[in-house]
Parts: sequence; structure tokens; C-alpha cells
Amino acid sequence: MLSVSWIDLLNVNDGESGVGILRTVVEYAVSNSGTIIPGTFITDDEGNVLLDTEGNPLYSGIWSTEIPTTSAGEWLWIRTTTYYTDGTSTVSYNVSRNGENPFTIILSNENHTFPASYLSAIESSTVCNVYAYQGGNKVPATIGEITGMPAGMTVMIQNNGTLNSKFMVSVTQEMITKNGTLTIPITVGDLTFEKLFTYSLSFNGAPGNGINNITEMYAVSTSISIMPEDKMFTTTIPELDNQNRCLWNYEIVDYSDGSIVATEKHIIGMYSEDGRSIESIKNYYLASTQSTGITIDTTGWTEIPQPISETLKYLWNYETIKYSTGEYDSTEPIIIGVHGDSAISYSMQISHAAVVLDSVGNFNPGSIIISAKYQQGNNTLQDYNGRFKIETT
Repeated sequence: MLSVSWIDLLNVNDGESGVGILRTVVEYAVSNSGTIIPGTFITDDEGNVLLDTEGNPLYSGIWSTEIPTTSAGEWLWIRTTTYYTDGTSTVSYNVSRNGENPFTIILSNENHTFPASYLSAIESSTVCNVYAYQGGNKVPATIGEITGMPAGMTVMIQNNGTLNSKFMVSVTQEMITKNGTLTIPITVGDLTFEKLFTYSLSFNGAPGNGINNITEMYAVSTSISIMPEDKMFTTTIPELDNQNRCLWNYEIVDYSDGSIVATEKHIIGMYSEDGRSIESIKNYYLASTQSTGITIDTTGWTEIPQPISETLKYLWNYETIKYSTGEYDSTEPIIIGVHGDSAISYSMQISHAAVVLDSVGNFNPGSIIISAKYQQGNNTLQDYNGRFKIETT
């Protein structure tokens, strides 16, 4: 007969790495403008690029990590670039003017990293104070409408228009945006400045999905081509006789994330005409780094399911059947579980579990249909275009 070695192949989805601040670079530039960012072209009211006396485009300033000297009336720009561990970056600017009693706006913290699970933000908040100075004197500051908040983030302005203006940024579990920038307009006197506040989420890696328990299920049937109904399976090994000739088995795997996955049902024993019956069945388990190449002769098998981990990802299983004659038979080892987060299980469905060769040399049935399937977590079973190995015994 044809027998299929059922293997559940599980795809491990690693948890997303945490996103944090890698480094911060502070640069300075001198400009004659307090509104045009240095390093950009200077244009007229119609958007035309202005040229110097030699016909070269005019820039608003050159950036350097060295603090420059400014003359009266010139603007000192400070650019802070924050680089994150996921390869992204954000930029914020601070500008002040060298002159009689210039205004200086300072945020107590221009960036913040919020803690997050492997899926979304963990509810938390941070407070940012706004300090405004005219010359050496602290003056009131008025915070305008803050923009740039993603879903799951809110801001609350406090003590607005006073010497102690501040705003609080809060996040909830609804926030999944990795990083970004808030724009904060701040008015001092009759001048309005824009400050930037950058944020990021520090994601924890997704927890590995281990196995809590494995339950062996058994049932008998009168035919090798008809699979028993689910309600017929129990944890007790039933007796085989001349009518109930086929012994079926599958495993119920209880994962640590709460999901429950059933392996494919398959025949592990047949009634013998010589009166031989099954006395007992022992299950053996092996946690391994290998997804292929495991045999009964591989060392390390135990009767107790072994824990799986990020290193020992694959849990193998086989059964040893003891007959009343004292003989033993063993099934081929198969994978019944894999350590991971969002497991994808692959399997085959067949129209008949076996093909019988009768006394005159005819096969019954004459053909079988095999369909490949896959299932992610507890989602609906889907058709799968893949390759499986079918062996004859």
C-alpha cells in the first residue's frame, strides 16, 4: 500500500528587533535668514533661485560640526540629526539671532524612545518643558497647535503662555508607528519659532512559541480508505479485531501562545489474520536543531516530550508498537512541532489513506488524489503549491 509520511513544516517568524537611538549628530550653520534652512537655495518671492555677482546660486549657509562665530544680525542654526537602529533618521532645528536681546527657544528633551511590546507601544508618557529666553532673561512662551501625531499618540499642553510652558506626549497600545517627528510652533513676543520633537518605539522581540503539552489520540476503523470521524478518537488505545482492522493516530499540540494545532491523522497499525494484536504503543520524542535527517537510530529520544527552544526548534516523534507475539514495529519519525511565533503548518490531504492490492493483482482504489495544504496559526486551511515526498512500503 501507499503510506504517506506526514510532516508539519513550521515557519518561524522572529520577533521584530527593538528600534532605538543609535547616535545623534549636532551641526551648526550661520545664515542671514531665520526662516530658510541653511544648505538650501535662497529664492525670491516667486521661487526663483538668487545668484551672487558671479552667477552662482546663493545658499543660506554651510553646516559644520564646529560652532561658528556670528556677527550682529546673523542667525545661528543648530541641526540635530538622530539616527535609529532600524536605519531611519530624523532631523530637528533650533535657531537664534545674534543681536540685541535675541530670543532662544530650548526644549528640555527633543527626542524620546517609548517602550513597546513586539507588536505595539506600551502605554506611557513623557513631559517636555519649553524654555524661552530673551538675552539672558527667561520669558513666557506660547505653544501653538502641535502636529504630526500618529494613531495612538496624544499631546496635552500645560501652563501655556507662562514661564513654565510644557507639553506631555502620551502613547497607548494602539500606536504601532516606529518613529516620527512632531512639529511644535512656539511664539515668544511677536515671533513664532518651530521646534521639532522626535519619537521612536523600542520593540521587544516576539516571544518564541513553545509546546506546553502533547496529547496522543487513537481510533479504529473498518476500512483503510475511510478515516474515522473526530468524535471517535480518544486517548485510550482501542482493540483491533476482524472488523475494526485499522488503528489511526494523531497528536494535539498545545502551544505556549494558547494556540492548539492537530497533526494529520494516519494509520499506525493493522489487524493481523494470524491473531496478532497490539499490546501497547510507546511514543518517543526528540528536540533537535535538524528539520531533516532524523531517524530512530538518532541518539537522544525520550518518552517524555522534550522542550523546544530557539536553538532546538524541531520536535520529532515516532511510535513503537508492541504486538501480542512479542514482536515490535516502529513508525517513521515525523516533526510534530516547531518553536516559533506565527507557525505555518504544511500538510497533505488524501482521498484514500491506503491502496490495497487484491488477490488477482488489482489495486483498489485505482487512484488517489493528494492535495497540499497550509495553515498559519488558527487561520483557515489554504491550498499550497509545493513539493512533498511520497514513499512506498
